[in-house]
Formats: sequence, structure tokens, C-alpha cells
Amino acid sequence: MPVSPTLPAELHQPRGFGGRLGSHLLSEPPEVTSVFDIDDLAEDGPSLITATSTLATGLIQHFGYPEALQMTAEGSIRKQYWSTERYGPRVWQWAEEAGVLVVEDTVG
Repeated sequence: MPVSPTLPAELHQPRGFGGRLGSHLLSEPPEVTSVFDIDDLAEDGPSLITATSTLATGLIQHFGYPEALQMTAEGSIRKQYWSTERYGPRVWQWAEEAGVLVVEDTVG
């Protein structure tokens, strides 16, 4: 169903502590515009993560949340923000194969 004033969108996270992220409800779909070199999007690697981080952060900022935590604008993956049981191991394996640095840092 489309986002509307009568059916606003919220940003939630599925993690164990769950809950709503950000402070804004949206009555219109969020939009983000950015420019990337097509080569950065065509191959796995740090440049793809940088682009993904930029777009994801732009989208979640519409909800009043400051940034995407799972990756950095420098093109690395933040290990602390991935589930160790579910997606994390596959993401870390992909990162190793793609030459993407997996870091232990946290935001804040």
C-alpha cells in the first residue's frame, strides 16, 4: 500500500531490541538523489559500499535517523551492526571475497 497522510511510513529495525528508528513519520515516499561513477556500481568492492552507504543514509535521514550503521561512507562494513546468527556471516564472507574491509568500530 502506498505511503499517504492516512497511512504514514515508519522506519523500524528487526533486531532483538527492535523498535522504531528516527523521529519522523512520512506521508510521502522518501527520495534520494546522488551521482556515482557507473564503474563503482557495476562491481563488488569498497566503491559499491560507499555508494550504498550514501543512498541508505539519505533515505533513513528522511525518518530523522542520522546514518546507516551497517556500512561506512569510506566503503567498509561495520561488523557490530550485523546479526551474528542471520546475515552477518554471509555479509562478511562476501566482503572478504570483494576486498571490502570489515571493521569493529561503532557509531557514537
